[in-house]
Amino acid sequence: MGKPNLSTSKKLAMLITYGQIFTQTLCTFFLTKFYIAQLGEEAYGLYQMIYAVAQYILILDLGISTTMIRYITDFDTRDNHKQAENFAFHMLVLIGGLLVVIAGVGVVVNYNLGNIYPSCTAEEIELAHKVFSTMLVQICLTILCRYAQGISMAYDRYSYVKGVAIGQILIGAVLSVIFVLGDMGIQGIVRANTIVIFFNFLAVMIYDIAVLHFKPKFHSLDMRMIAPAVVLMFAMMLQSIVGYVNSSVDKTILGIMATKRDVTIYSVAATIITMFNALPTAVSSVFQPEAVRLVARGAGPDEIEDFVVKPGRFQFIITGGFIAGFALFGRDFITCWTGESTVIAWAYVLIILVPNLLPLIQNTMLAILNAKNRRLFRSLVLFGITGLNIGLTIVLIPFVGSIGAPIATGISYIIGHCVIMNIYYHKTLKLNIGRMFKKICKGILPCVLITSVVCLPIMLWKIEASWMTLVTKAAIFCVIYAGLLYKFGLSQNEKSMITSRISKLSKR
Repeated sequence: MGKPNLSTSKKLAMLITYGQIFTQTLCTFFLTKFYIAQLGEEAYGLYQMIYAVAQYILILDLGISTTMIRYITDFDTRDNHKQAENFAFHMLVLIGGLLVVIAGVGVVVNYNLGNIYPSCTAEEIELAHKVFSTMLVQICLTILCRYAQGISMAYDRYSYVKGVAIGQILIGAVLSVIFVLGDMGIQGIVRANTIVIFFNFLAVMIYDIAVLHFKPKFHSLDMRMIAPAVVLMFAMMLQSIVGYVNSSVDKTILGIMATKRDVTIYSVAATIITMFNALPTAVSSVFQPEAVRLVARGAGPDEIEDFVVKPGRFQFIITGGFIAGFALFGRDFITCWTGESTVIAWAYVLIILVPNLLPLIQNTMLAILNAKNRRLFRSLVLFGITGLNIGLTIVLIPFVGSIGAPIATGISYIIGHCVIMNIYYHKTLKLNIGRMFKKICKGILPCVLITSVVCLPIMLWKIEASWMTLVTKAAIFCVIYAGLLYKFGLSQNEKSMITSRISKLSKR
């Protein structure tokens, strides 16, 4: 099986991944505004409430893609293709059992939707049953899709997987618009997504078989091979619980304790947060196979630190600039996007984003934890923190209103991601956390702060919000930020890399 040049493949994969994020962001922003305008805040809020419940079931995906990448890469590193095929077969059997469990859980949840959301009318619950049934099919297809993607990405075929994902986003957006305009309502959204996920699975699975010549094949029953993978899958399931609960529990509780309009406003904030989280994650996801190879050759703490710092600096450039820019101009953006009535979402976003900055700029550590098969502790810690998030959300909403939901999430992020996990990295992996963050932030943090101060008068400039003024403000911010970064923030090697890329592009 031919392998691409890893350096070239990684750069191309990162480029295409950011293309995917850019496409997803544009489509999501357009579709959210379109859905609210076409369906109304109440109907869109109902869709988000059903979607939030469905996401809990997707927790059962057990980190299929990550597990496939981790173990198939390891077998490939040792040139054991037969063992990789055998592992893939065992995983396929596990997935078959998993889909049966998901179907059973889904039927029970669907039957009890009326009990979960007692404030909904009989007509809304009837619609919810239909929408949820389609979502259940979508969840099963998503798990199969992640299985196929895991095989491709284990062989560094990120570019193909992400390219297909871009096609899924674009076609799904077009179908959603057609179906909604065709008077299908929120059912049209779910049907469109289900169709494109199915074709995504076919495209990637056919690629695995026809191009990579990889087929899941039973060679022998090997429980010693599958046992460590089950531990990782359990850890990933706990992490999925944390991730989905933290992103969905607020909408679920708001749907119970508040109004559908509150759910819609929170969903606007959640959409921005999801897009933000995807920016640094796009960098770290590409490094998973390399992390496995790094650990396989016995890398020490200093090598791991360097492995995290290099992408971490790039991640901080993006996330730091995003948060600063959103703090300055986010109110204008939300006003232009979904209207003045949802502008409180600006505060929701910042309350959650700021505590989430620290773990995002070091999230390449997740690749190391996967490679070392040490994901379980992180999952257990975050699972405990999820309970805190739920408890605080329920307590705060009666006192401070719907803003209590993001406050609870922000506090849980600080305790779990920022404090406990960094203590774990220091104690267990022997990493110098203070030095690592100092290397990541060196030069970049001052640029973020100075740009914010310089652009503060632009934020205070009282003028009616419009896309033209917003783009103008953002452009000024980006020019000042980029200039300061190049002059003071970047290292000499980073500057050389940029000038080299520009030089190559100018010669084409």
